Amino acid sequence: MEDINSWTCPKCGHTGNKGQFCGTCGSSRPQSDGWTCPKCGKEGNKGHFCAVCGTPEPSGDMSKTQVMPNVQQQPIQQPLQQQPIQQPIQQPLQQPFQAQAAQQSTSPKPIIIGVVAAAAVIAFGAFIYFRFMAPQPAAHEAVVQKTEEQAPQDTSTQTPAPSQQGEAQQAGTQAMQVMILYHQRITARDYRGAYDLCTSSMQNTLGDFNRWKSGFTRTISSEAQDIHVTLAKPDHVEVTYTLVATDATANGTKVSRFHSTATLVKSGDRWLISTVKNKAL
Repeated sequence: MEDINSWTCPKCGHTGNKGQFCGTCGSSRPQSDGWTCPKCGKEGNKGHFCAVCGTPEPSGDMSKTQVMPNVQQQPIQQPLQQQPIQQPIQQPLQQPFQAQAAQQSTSPKPIIIGVVAAAAVIAFGAFIYFRFMAPQPAAHEAVVQKTEEQAPQDTSTQTPAPSQQGEAQQAGTQAMQVMILYHQRITARDYRGAYDLCTSSMQNTLGDFNRWKSGFTRTISSEAQDIHVTLAKPDHVEVTYTLVATDATANGTKVSRFHSTATLVKSGDRWLISTVKNKAL
């Protein structure tokens, strides 16, 4: 391979000259157009970088000065090995990785995951213990505990039991039938039967039977309409109804209406009328 640093003498034609003078005739080395690369010796470079190795163009007229090969590499390599050139490149690259490492080290995710995993293990262990290993209470103990929890604290505000509701409903029905029968007996002129449907205190209020009976001499009919139970207990019932009374007059018949309220009480196996209040409509 031909040495790129050798030159041919333009005067005697001797080739392979290495220095500044021809080895045969001593003629000076001709000046080349351009500059010579101090690193690889390429002559005739026109730009700012060597066409062979890319070395930057040196400051000053380096093409006219012969530089020794061992000295030629020193100025080029030192700037590449100096610390000030590497620091601006390495330091910005290291900082993001250091920040990322710091962020990962302080991230709470591993701690949270560990706590959740520990809680799940504890919950699973507790489920296994109470489901399969914990001693179960005796059957009668469980029944007693359940009864105590369900026992009402205040029975005064509780809804009556189904049996009590049935008794109250039956009592209300029987009391309404007695009130209807009372007025049916008056219409049928069975005054004694109607009088006997009243309690002794009610009879005392009505007065003597014959005197009470005389008050119905003009009565044609007495009827309880739209009767409703307003209060029903096994031994006490209150009802409201519309009393329609038809009486004979000199000019024909007269129909009167009253808003009536009656109270009935249980006496043995019978229902008796204890009070009656009539208000004309």
